[in-house]
Amino acid sequence: LLNKPYPFYFTLKRNLILAITIGIFIGIVYFLLMNQSFSEKYAYLSRVYKTLSFSLITFGSIMLVFDFFPKHFISDAQKENWTILKQLGIILLLLLVITAFNFIFLLFIAKDISFFLSIKFITSYYCPFKGTCTLIYYCMA
Repeated sequence: LLNKPYPFYFTLKRNLILAITIGIFIGIVYFLLMNQSFSEKYAYLSRVYKTLSFSLITFGSIMLVFDFFPKHFISDAQKENWTILKQLGIILLLLLVITAFNFIFLLFIAKDISFFLSIKFITSYYCPFKGTCTLIYYCMA
């Protein structure tokens, strides 16, 4: 199944539409879900600037992985033999790049870097529902 052919659709127009759409979506979701007091307590930037930054990081990462990377590192022969597995690999690369750039950005704007390197950050920042990560936090402590 994973070695079945898959079309290689990395055109500039498609990548720009995808990057702009997902960047705007990430910005809207982040702005609506981010707690302002948490934002001001642990980072120097306001919620608006962080929202714009995460949107631009997402946009740039998509363009880097889906446009720059294929143009410079994937040959025409590989593009002709593109498979589902290779597509999944490039999507995982995109997620890794976005995660790395977001984390580096958070370290640059952090008031206390040690907080962003702790399990408390993960449990307080990335848990969608209040209390869902309390068990994880106490199990890891």
